Amino acid sequence: MKQKFIILAFTGLLASGLITSCNSSENKMETAAENVDEAQKNLDEAERRYAEEWEKFKLESEERIRNNENEIVIYREREKTDKEFSRKYREAIDKLEAQNEEMKIKMREGRENAKNRWEEFKREWNHDMDELGTAIKDLGRDNKN
Repeated sequence: MKQKFIILAFTGLLASGLITSCNSSENKMETAAENVDEAQKNLDEAERRYAEEWEKFKLESEERIRNNENEIVIYREREKTDKEFSRKYREAIDKLEAQNEEMKIKMREGRENAKNRWEEFKREWNHDMDELGTAIKDLGRDNKN
């Protein structure tokens, strides 16, 4: 009888352990599913913010490129009428124009390349554009006598 009681008690403990274990596994699975859903929402939100930031950055950058192009066009026109300017600065204008074209290419290819290193890309891009803009403006200042 004592042995039956021990077996019955052991079986009861084992059954309750299995039930608790199953509930625990179900709870863990539910929690994991909730965590996956939350992570997906966070990822979607981050993707949305990145797309918005990229679009704003792209529009501002395209405007900077157009401004550089306009300045270069002014230099090209001056090159046609002022022979001294033409001789002295043609190479510099060509170089600035090539750099501006490189920045256009960087921008076109940048979205996918920048995705994993967005802040670094933005910092480098702005630095390069600032230097190019300064070089273009300095060329104009060098020619005002």
